[in-house]
Amino acid sequence: MSKQLRRLSAVFQSMKAALATLVTLVAVAGAGDVGEPPASGTFRAAPKAKAVLHDSAGAEVGTVDAEAVGGGLRVIVKVHDMPPGEHGVHVHGGAACGSAAGPEAFAGAGGHLDPAHANSHDGLNGSGHAGDLGNILVAGDGKGKLDVVAERLDLGNDNASVAGKPVVVHTLRDNLTDKPENGGSDGRWACGVLERQ
Repeated sequence: MSKQLRRLSAVFQSMKAALATLVTLVAVAGAGDVGEPPASGTFRAAPKAKAVLHDSAGAEVGTVDAEAVGGGLRVIVKVHDMPPGEHGVHVHGGAACGSAAGPEAFAGAGGHLDPAHANSHDGLNGSGHAGDLGNILVAGDGKGKLDVVAERLDLGNDNASVAGKPVVVHTLRDNLTDKPENGGSDGRWACGVLERQ
């Protein structure tokens, strides 16, 4: 065997060994679970909360999902078996819905969430109550969905947090003003408390 051929054979053997090492390293590196968060703990899911809505008869009539997003808090309200039309939706400042019986159903929910003490009503992302989410439109089949981002709400540990707060779907439309009081959305049709997930 010529000197040049021996040299080529040695280079080939070196390359073959390097390739085998590379294949082993790739296999070891890929052995972890796919989609596993980084071991350093830098991966964190966005804070979330959920409520189940019940009407004054105690029937489950919908859900509320809240998730922290870059611009505030995304709130998705879904209802079923509800009277058609527009209905005001608000996060309230109490810690529970309270009884569905009595002169005002869910009176325990308190007034609209108002951490800045604006004492006014201006609709979603307005200058009034932070808990004002606008109206949900319910179709003839009794179903409706409201999907909004509330810029002044969060799931933190401050007074703008909705964690542990009730969400109320009212019997009437919210006109987004203070005339009549609270936009005229009137009685409380359904309520559920947002719990952290």
